[in-house]
Amino acid sequence: MKTLRVLAWLLLAVVLLLVGAIGYLPVYLQAHKADLETAAADALGRPVAINNIALGWLLHPRPGLSIVLNGLRVSNPDWDTNPTLGPHLLEAERVDVTWQLQALLHRQIRIDQLVIRGARVMLQKTADGRDNWQLGASKGKRAGKISLQVPTVQVIDSQITFASPKAPVRRADITRLQLDGLDAEPLVLQAELTINQTPLTLSARAGAADAPTGARWPFQIQAQSAETHVELSGSAPAPFATTGLDAKLQLRGPTAVPLGKIAGINGLPAGPFRLETELSWDDQTLEASAINGSSEADVLPAPLTISDGEISLPLHGPWSLRMTGKLGNRPATLQLASVAAPKAVDQTTRTQPTGGEATGVLAIKATLAEGRFDGELRPASSNARALLSGTLNVGTVSLVDGAPGKASKSNAKGTLVSTESNLNARTEPTTKAAKALAWADRPLPFSSLTQIDADLELAIEALTWQRINMRRIQAQAKLRDGRLQLDGVRLTLPGLTVSGQALVDAIPKVPALKLKLKTDRINLAQARSMMARSPELSGSIVGLSLDAEASGTTPATLIQVLRGTLEAKSVRLLPPAKRGQRAMAIELASPKLQVNAGQAMSFKTGLVWPSQDRSVQAINLMLTGGTLADLLPGGRSWPQIDVIVKTKIDEHQLNIRGHLGPLAAIRTGRDLMLDLSLTDNIGRTEALTGTLTGTLARLNSLAGSQFQAQFTGESLAALHPGLPAQPFSAKARLQGQTQQIELLDLKASSAGSDVAGDVRIGLGERLRIDANLNADTLNLTPFLAKNSVSTDELTGLDGGGAQRFRRGTSGEQSLPLDGLKVFDGSLKLSTGRVELGDFDIDNGTLDARIDAGHLVLSANAAQSGLSVDLELQPGQTDWGFDLHHQGKLNLSRLIKAKNQPSLSDVPIGIEVRLHAIGSSIPALLRSADGRVELVLGAGQLDRKASQLPFGGVVVNLLDAVNPTQLSAIRVRKDFLSLQCAVLQFDIADGIATSKHGLALQTEKLNVLGGGAIKLETEEIELRFKTVKRAGVGLSLLGVADRFVVVDGTLKHPHATIDREDLFIEGAAAWASGGLSLVADQIIQRLTDFGNPCETVLRRDASDQ
Repeated sequence: MKTLRVLAWLLLAVVLLLVGAIGYLPVYLQAHKADLETAAADALGRPVAINNIALGWLLHPRPGLSIVLNGLRVSNPDWDTNPTLGPHLLEAERVDVTWQLQALLHRQIRIDQLVIRGARVMLQKTADGRDNWQLGASKGKRAGKISLQVPTVQVIDSQITFASPKAPVRRADITRLQLDGLDAEPLVLQAELTINQTPLTLSARAGAADAPTGARWPFQIQAQSAETHVELSGSAPAPFATTGLDAKLQLRGPTAVPLGKIAGINGLPAGPFRLETELSWDDQTLEASAINGSSEADVLPAPLTISDGEISLPLHGPWSLRMTGKLGNRPATLQLASVAAPKAVDQTTRTQPTGGEATGVLAIKATLAEGRFDGELRPASSNARALLSGTLNVGTVSLVDGAPGKASKSNAKGTLVSTESNLNARTEPTTKAAKALAWADRPLPFSSLTQIDADLELAIEALTWQRINMRRIQAQAKLRDGRLQLDGVRLTLPGLTVSGQALVDAIPKVPALKLKLKTDRINLAQARSMMARSPELSGSIVGLSLDAEASGTTPATLIQVLRGTLEAKSVRLLPPAKRGQRAMAIELASPKLQVNAGQAMSFKTGLVWPSQDRSVQAINLMLTGGTLADLLPGGRSWPQIDVIVKTKIDEHQLNIRGHLGPLAAIRTGRDLMLDLSLTDNIGRTEALTGTLTGTLARLNSLAGSQFQAQFTGESLAALHPGLPAQPFSAKARLQGQTQQIELLDLKASSAGSDVAGDVRIGLGERLRIDANLNADTLNLTPFLAKNSVSTDELTGLDGGGAQRFRRGTSGEQSLPLDGLKVFDGSLKLSTGRVELGDFDIDNGTLDARIDAGHLVLSANAAQSGLSVDLELQPGQTDWGFDLHHQGKLNLSRLIKAKNQPSLSDVPIGIEVRLHAIGSSIPALLRSADGRVELVLGAGQLDRKASQLPFGGVVVNLLDAVNPTQLSAIRVRKDFLSLQCAVLQFDIADGIATSKHGLALQTEKLNVLGGGAIKLETEEIELRFKTVKRAGVGLSLLGVADRFVVVDGTLKHPHATIDREDLFIEGAAAWASGGLSLVADQIIQRLTDFGNPCETVLRRDASDQ
């Protein structure tokens, strides 16, 4: 027991002694803090300061008692008189140190653990190349007598900062760093860092515990940021030796962006990449060989592969780089080399290197398929930017748009396939709140023009994109101080060659652009090949030029302030011609598109085209829309486009004003609103006004379109100079169908006429017009107001002697029948009454059809008492004409009577059959064959009957044989007494001959005769013999048994009484045959009894 009690007291004394020592140790260390600072300063070769010293307890990496140094500061060396980051190399909030006391007996300081918290390590490189982390020689007397060993170092929540005179300050935040094996291999490093807000995990291992003597020192470093990995492995001749270093570097990952951020390189593209190379260092040159890798960066038009490459970086002298690979399937090479300075350097060069040293000038040679670049890059100096100069020939490039979202690829022919990509979408997750800027609002990279100067000769042999083929593209680019000048711009497109110049000035706060382009001529037929869907137009554009300028930082701001003019000297458009027809050219005179900042865009041009009669039609057109900025995304577009059209047709000045729109309807091709009005000769008697309002459902089809049209005029002459001066009005509802326009609810009125119905216009391969009309009254009297034809109208000349109509080879005016070949169609017209001067025709109907110029017309009136059948058959040069007209009714149904029934109740029968061939009225009349017969019954004949066919002959003949002609007092009566009259003509070769005679009977005379009529000139040569009817007194001695001569024309016949004999010697040759019949046969049948009309009719019946 006594022994145990002694041991217990001894143990208690030891514990108390240990506790006392531990308690006294901080007091001792604090008292000797200055000695510790001095010893540390002697060991490091620079001042060291400690705020205070205390004891602490470490739990990690191994539990143990530690000495705590609070506020540890290690100063920069004495030679660093101008520190960038401050006066200290190290500033630590707390340093925990554990060491082995036993090692002190062997004059060793063996620190088991060194834990640094809240430290700031500030590494600096001075302008003369010295580093503040290089430790100086120990200054104390005991330097070199005590060895220092630190097996484990741990750094927690600290920061390392590095500053260099020619580089920005770099910082790395250390979350955790542990270094083991400083006393014995292997050396192991584990760290978690954050560099430029990019997390990085780092692990390294160097050396081997059982390596044989003389073996190379192996090492392996691995780093990872997100999914991007870096691995460097190799060996050195000795620990931490660099000379004779051999290593292999591997980099891979979905994107190189994290590595770029860590290295301080912004703008690296997104996309998978891989890089492998072998590294070596011989103390003079760093070599990278066997370089291979790949990249699918989104900025590349196709995947990039590197099959071989090498980099040589000598410590002194020029360096070089060589790469070989492919972009897609297109072979590519890159050679870079720094240029050595010559011994004599011109004073005007940018740099002044010493002889034999690298100038910093970089020679560049690159190829991509047929493309080549050969030039150099001069580095920036204190008074100048870097300069890139050389020649770039791209060769032949073919670009094809790929499907969005797919990886870029290339086809077997080496055609580049570009894809639409979004960098943000690939690197960062998107949310509903994060919306990418529209293309128009994205800043343009003007700032890049201020980073470098350039002198480049640019050339592209051929560039193909979709249907556009550009050839021989040339330009000279000069970039100085942020001003990019493109001169000698020239490129060839199908059908045109473009030349010009451009200027981009990025120096002002708001960059400015100027562009001037021109082309001498554009062949539209060839240029249309660049458009997938283009109108079938040919022709040319002459002297097209573009002059524009703007300022801004985004496409939107550039467009908002754009000022420019696009104009041409002339444009000639040739739309496709229909089969068998010539194309009619449309000429645009001086077309001009004007754009001004904040103002509506306008387009002006003169439009000229020939009409069917070869006269020239011209209009002035002006379109005014909205501002160019309205067309940007988010703009209000153009609600409407104002239209002004001015043209002159004959003597009429037409003005069309209104608007159409919105512009969105033109873009989509649907629901285009139109509101147009037309005026003609404002302030004149022939004024014409009209409106057209409605919606065009589709631009490529009429189906579904609806319009309201209304026109009024003070004279029909406003529509055509040959029409009468009668006021008119018309309105209709226009409805579009597939390849058809319908005029529904058509109502038109003029001069007492009213027409209503529907018209359908087919717009197929051949134009077709079908009309179904009706009218209560159709007054044609104004159209027959002129009873005579002027010389100008017969010759086809206008009042000044100029030709108005097309003439045939004979000089005769051709009928405008060719217009019937332009369209097919039909017309059905019914009317309650037709007014023709002094005549009224009731219950009229007309049915007409036309097919390829073949016209068939049939008309009936007066309960089928009158009918007309007409047929026009086109030939190669002439037209076939067939007419059949017959009627049988009482004259009282035709002649108008005012306030009382008509007294002209003469029954009438008429039949006309004609066949003719020709292209003009004279030609038709010259070739006419057929027969004409007019039979009048007994009654009172109104003188208005002279307006009927051959009616003038009958009226004039009655006037000649009427006894009142012999009266001393001449009495003109409206009615003439008639018993009968028969006029029969057989027509051959344009000559109408009365083979069976012409007969007339009054109450007192029988008249019989004959003759001939020349249809071409309407000349008549008729001879009649009169005889007193049996039982008539002597009062007719002056008229009876006399000869009556009727000559003149059908419109103006003239009758005279010849008291001598029938003579034919003075008659025209064409009439001699008809007059001979009168003399030889017809006169012999005249008697004073019987009815001469029946005589002629019986003779005609016997010949049939």
